Amino acid sequence: MATLQKKKVKNYAYWYIVESRRINGKPRPVVLKYLGTAENILQHYEAETFPDDLISYSHGGVMALARAADELGIVDLINRFAGPTRRGQSVGQSLLWIAINRALAPTSKRNWTEWAQGTSLEKIYATRLPAASASFFWDQMDAVSDQALDAIRTELCQRLLATADSDLDTLFYDTTNFYTYIDTNNLRNTLTRRGRNKQKRHDLRQYGLLMMVEERRRLPISWEVYEGHRNDVDVFGQYLPRLAKSVRSLRPDGPISHTLVYDGGNLSRANQKKLERLGFSYVARFPLGWFPPAMALDDRALTPLEGHAGYRVWRQRARLWGRERTVVVIHSPRLHRKQWANLLRQLGRCLVKLRECAAELAAARSRRTRRAQEKKLEACLKGAYLNRLITWQLTEDKPGFFRLAYRVDHGAMERLKSHVLGRRVIVTDRDDWSTERIVAAYHGQSKIERVFRDLKDRSFISVQPNHHWTDHKIKVHLFTCVLAYLLSRTVYENALQAGYEGSMPRLMNDLNSIRLVCRMEKRTRPGRPRLRWQLEKVDPQRLKIYRSLVPESSEPIERIPG
Repeated sequence: MATLQKKKVKNYAYWYIVESRRINGKPRPVVLKYLGTAENILQHYEAETFPDDLISYSHGGVMALARAADELGIVDLINRFAGPTRRGQSVGQSLLWIAINRALAPTSKRNWTEWAQGTSLEKIYATRLPAASASFFWDQMDAVSDQALDAIRTELCQRLLATADSDLDTLFYDTTNFYTYIDTNNLRNTLTRRGRNKQKRHDLRQYGLLMMVEERRRLPISWEVYEGHRNDVDVFGQYLPRLAKSVRSLRPDGPISHTLVYDGGNLSRANQKKLERLGFSYVARFPLGWFPPAMALDDRALTPLEGHAGYRVWRQRARLWGRERTVVVIHSPRLHRKQWANLLRQLGRCLVKLRECAAELAAARSRRTRRAQEKKLEACLKGAYLNRLITWQLTEDKPGFFRLAYRVDHGAMERLKSHVLGRRVIVTDRDDWSTERIVAAYHGQSKIERVFRDLKDRSFISVQPNHHWTDHKIKVHLFTCVLAYLLSRTVYENALQAGYEGSMPRLMNDLNSIRLVCRMEKRTRPGRPRLRWQLEKVDPQRLKIYRSLVPESSEPIERIPG
């Protein structure tokens, strides 16, 4: 049976819970627990009766990103090229804090302070957070010139590639755009223009983003912002020299040839000449209609592609745009099924519209013009291949009154199904590459498309909505968003090595769920309360991943058990 025993040391009484046990056949007191002085026992009793005050902070994601930024020296890098400290805060620190917010819980600059107060930023950086308003961050963003942004981007990418073990042999290029809510009458902004928006917001002003991504870790190594009304062909041609210069600066001692993979929307004869003159090799999708032999190939001429179930290919040297090039024609059964189903849907909708037009003309009681009816029929036939499949005739029975006849060319449908749908044409100068590698490089375009999806994810990086309306602030805002992506990607790569199996946005959510608790212990004597810090109880697997990113010795507090 356990009993309480008191022991006096220098006139102070200390209490123990003791139990009598036989040791070597003799009874001996064994201390089960040390209770301390009577005051300690009272404090413990009051703590159990009256719980401590608890304050909980979001910690895991902030700490992991801050540690990744510290290893890359982000703050010092930005401060080296940016202007002087503003409002008592370094520009590098401010931009890093914006980037961390974009990666974890994207919000406006006005709401940044509210978010930061719910995180452990103050504890991590051992500083008081500034009373940051939107104007505070605008001042910090103004301190970074366009030239400084270019220099920061180049050196940042150099540091990332030093740990990525990438020789930049294969690069992926693509463009996207972001709509804004900038007023139509704002004439001081030159970047945002109306154009064909990829999110179908053609009614809003937009700006474009071009990006080049390396193959191994899907890291952006170069990006530029351009006017939103420009088409992809013009942009590609203008920025090719800058992209080449950027690649050379990242790997001055690297391979002479870099293979650029890009989509057919950037292709033109002039751009192709410029690309070859700059020393780039290439893998590009060629529009099917620009290479008629691809549509004349019989299925028997296509051979199965190893490692790609169902794929069949045809490879040959062909003369295109004045020189011999390697051409690969791919037939994908999955793409064929999707295109065929989409064609049937479009055809069905078109026939319904034509039927309605024919009925309307048959019941007409007023005169109509031929030109107006032809325009209406042309609008009905908008869609891929519909002009090939449907023939129509507009007959004027009497002045101003028409009759419509139409039919579906089933022979053209069969030719389209057997010789066009599901096929892609790839053109390259990498004659030394196997067909499998060429096809894999073409499919690698999905890497940069995934980067764009992450940048548009409203719960992750979220470039939109854009709360800035000057050209320069839009560029700095986009820089902080790409910086957020680069830091998140660095953390994610490290987590994958530790056995993590989820996506990058999910990792950020998992890290966000790791919270830091500040416990203020009740005291019987007057004075400041004692603070104790610890992590909330968390799933062991999640904690294992977190500890692989942030060892316990790297925590910014005295000791965080967990």
